[in-house]
Amino acid sequence: MTTFTFDIRALKATAIAASTEQTRYYLNGVCIEHSPNGPIFIATNGHMLIASTQKWLVENPATFAPVIIPMSLIKRIKINRKIEQATMTIEHKEGGAILISIYYAGATYAENSIDGTFPDWRRVLPQSGDGTVSQYNPAYLADFAEAGRVLAGGKCDVAVAISYNGSSPALVRFWHEDNPVQSFGVLMPLRTNPVMESPPSWTGYVKPDAKPETPATEQDAKAQEVEAIIAAMTP
Repeated sequence: MTTFTFDIRALKATAIAASTEQTRYYLNGVCIEHSPNGPIFIATNGHMLIASTQKWLVENPATFAPVIIPMSLIKRIKINRKIEQATMTIEHKEGGAILISIYYAGATYAENSIDGTFPDWRRVLPQSGDGTVSQYNPAYLADFAEAGRVLAGGKCDVAVAISYNGSSPALVRFWHEDNPVQSFGVLMPLRTNPVMESPPSWTGYVKPDAKPETPATEQDAKAQEVEAIIAAMTP
């Protein structure tokens, strides 16, 4: 049995990226990994990913294998802005089941972990962004903003900064440096048509460098005729 203390915001913010597709049941929760510096929480729906970590708050427990906390358990926990710390217990039961218990704000929430293998999420992490602009699903951008608000205790709006990376996954920043919970995201771009460089022609818009073809008035035509006669008479 493994027990440790963690920041509930790390779990709740990361869970925003979890999938709801039943066919990929192993993504219907948050995977938690052990690391020497602190627990790592990861969730993804295949289009966006959020990973969060923090330093061990009280104790560094013995190394444990990754487990997937089901969303059905996480959704039952309602954040109290005055209480950040929670306690998690991971207990292996007879028959191979793994019971996850979370004590928070005077209540205990317990369910078995998801019996599945979480994908190797580190394989999709981009090394950096190349600056090539891409387009992204605005719903996922809103999800990152919501994750930022959860980490900030719901006190403020958080800017979502994307490291553009063309058709490859992009790194997303949505947390404040002074937050004890460190978090980041990865977002896949949309496959879209080329961006619009100017309004469509049916709006009547004319590019600044284009010279509109306007018919000459009768007065302009006569002026041009007079100019031509004068030019012909000039030796």
